[in-house]
Amino acid sequence: MNRKNDENNIDASVKTNQIDNNGIVHLSNGIKLELSQCKLIPPGSNDYVNVVMMFSLENMYDPIIKCPNCDSTIPWDRPILLMDNMQFVYPCSDCKWVWERQSFNMRKFRIENR
Repeated sequence: MNRKNDENNIDASVKTNQIDNNGIVHLSNGIKLELSQCKLIPPGSNDYVNVVMMFSLENMYDPIIKCPNCDSTIPWDRPILLMDNMQFVYPCSDCKWVWERQSFNMRKFRIENR
């Protein structure tokens, strides 16, 4: 793991199996971070994007049930992130970080916008 620490930041390459279903990142040195407070770099970019919201499949009315990359079943309580670039990010526990651009289909917002 490549890490650069300062007072407010930890620069780390996080593997998806280091993230639990509560959205906590467990770094190898024992440090724990909340995934919702992290900034991520999308594929093909050098710019960080912020997490807007963290949720799980139970909050989606049209849930993604299979990982788009490896086709493994996504656990009901696995965290999914909506980023400020309007992409969804899923830390698949079987393969890698999966970045998907798709319509915003959260149950809460569908009900409020009727």
